[in-house]
Amino acid sequence: MASKSYEFVFWPAGDGYRNDQSVSNPAFQFLKDHKAEAIFHGLQVEEPAFGLIVVWDKIQVHKDLMADAVEYPKLLNLLKPTMGGGDIDMSHVDFLIDPTPAFKAPITEIAFTSPKTPEDKEAVQARLEQIVSLANGPTKTAFGAAYGPVVEKPDTFVLVVGWDSVEAHLAAREANKELTGAAGKIANVKVRHVALSPYTA
Repeated sequence: MASKSYEFVFWPAGDGYRNDQSVSNPAFQFLKDHKAEAIFHGLQVEEPAFGLIVVWDKIQVHKDLMADAVEYPKLLNLLKPTMGGGDIDMSHVDFLIDPTPAFKAPITEIAFTSPKTPEDKEAVQARLEQIVSLANGPTKTAFGAAYGPVVEKPDTFVLVVGWDSVEAHLAAREANKELTGAAGKIANVKVRHVALSPYTA
């Protein structure tokens, strides 16, 4: 299992960020100054949502920041230019292997996957392992792939796959529709495509 904790956050993107993504840099530098090890961010393709992935050494490091009554409000204030109002979707994922190659692709598929019944959990994991193996195999069809459980919802998994484009993902899904179709029968899947960029101080 990858040793890091990966925070995933999504919310409706504010006009400031949509017009100029550099408005988020002060918030990202604040995170780096508070022990974030890496940051990836971008806009979702399907809707104007802000996507953020923060890599922490351990989930407790992030929890400690959130519990800090002085520092955490400063972060929220710095993030305001990225916010367009609406719900915030936050989760932490423990990936089984390093997901970083998928984050560095032109487009990153982020699929939240949960079994339709408790009995389907093992079968869902088996399908995810097949997808990751195919994407990372000798005849690589993608930049990289990984999956792991959501800490807050252990029966939910996040699959990330790096692609050249959304169209490349759709073509691969069609070429492997027996595998992807089987997964769809036993799992509820919410897919986002995000054009991620790394924050570099």
